[in-house]
Amino acid sequence: MRLYTLALHKAYFDYGFSLTNILKWLIAFFILADQDTSTSLILGFIYAISCYVIGAVAFKIRFNEAEQEVRNQFDLFVKEVRKGKHLNSS
Repeated sequence: MRLYTLALHKAYFDYGFSLTNILKWLIAFFILADQDTSTSLILGFIYAISCYVIGAVAFKIRFNEAEQEVRNQFDLFVKEVRKGKHLNSS
């Protein structure tokens, strides 16, 4: 059960990280421009925590399922499976 919990927390962080991808680059450019190491570390830590929180909230409100359903609407394989064309009729 520990591995499941670890995988769940990793999924929260990864999903939040993917949702905030553009913000990551803005923070990276700020860190490169700023020479203060402590500010950079604090900003990076805050970003990591916010990735986790955003991912956890997205899972709780089932945003990931809605996003997957949008992808499924354009996936030809899923369209065929939903129509039943994959079944062998013999």
